[in-house]
Amino acid sequence: MLMRKGKLLGVASTSVTYVTDWNNKFIFYGWSFVKPLEKGAVAGIALSGNTLLLTGNQVMISPSIIGFYTRPYQITKKQVISPEIYIISSPLMFGQRDKTTTYDPHISIFTGAGTDIRFTKKFKLNMNFKVNISTNPDVPIMSVFALGSKINI
Repeated sequence: MLMRKGKLLGVASTSVTYVTDWNNKFIFYGWSFVKPLEKGAVAGIALSGNTLLLTGNQVMISPSIIGFYTRPYQITKKQVISPEIYIISSPLMFGQRDKTTTYDPHISIFTGAGTDIRFTKKFKLNMNFKVNISTNPDVPIMSVFALGSKINI
């Protein structure tokens, strides 16, 4: 946490994740900064990268940058809705075996909203709908719907 004179300026974090499908290995690493704004809104930036160790000793390296903003709105005493927008770019990919760098000028805009509906003090139902729109005309518009719950113990 970054503080100044007792006031929260933002939260920075780092991460490393390792995943394997028993043939390929994926290493994701990242840094993010989230800044609280007025009325519960937050904005942030995330820098990340991934290293893919593919079958056949091919190593692919790719950085990305994400900017985001969200703000919750109280709809009723029991419901909050939070519209979100993310702007995502993965401009480069480097292939170690063939020593090629691929440049991708396109960005993705990932937007939508999530809502929490509180049923009791300890249980909330969470629903999210997101749409991904790419500036690349070869990438179709994609959507995601997620349903979950939050239980406070």
